[in-house]
Amino acid sequence: MNNAHVKNFFPAWLDGKLSADREKKLERHLESCKECRDYYQKMSDVLKSPQVSRLKTLEPDPYLPTRVKALAEQVKNKKQITFDPQWLRVALYSLLIAFALSLGGFMGYHIFQPQPDENDLRITQAYYQAFASGSVVDRFENYLQQQQEDAQ
Repeated sequence: MNNAHVKNFFPAWLDGKLSADREKKLERHLESCKECRDYYQKMSDVLKSPQVSRLKTLEPDPYLPTRVKALAEQVKNKKQITFDPQWLRVALYSLLIAFALSLGGFMGYHIFQPQPDENDLRITQAYYQAFASGSVVDRFENYLQQQQEDAQ
């Protein structure tokens, strides 16, 4: 018998519930093994001490089986949420399509946005220069006249 196995028999040995054959094997082992013999002696002393005997014994709750059955019935009657992989697949495909369309629209807007031509840039530059100093309206009108004269 090994030590861990012998220690497992202690509660049954203390209560006198071991078979005669098992008890003889245990006693033979205890005679030869000092470690197990010390363990059995210490545990016996502790459990047979007056302090332990004064402790209240725990009484099982007589209503425990009824409460357990009631809880089991509640769990059984609850609606179970079922996992439907078909529904999840459709939802994921929809999200993927929406993302692809959004990404395509975003990229198309920013990549293929028309660039302003040279004339638009000159008008904008002149407008901002006029706005920075002097009368905005006068300078802008002068610039437009100059553009018209250059065009003719």
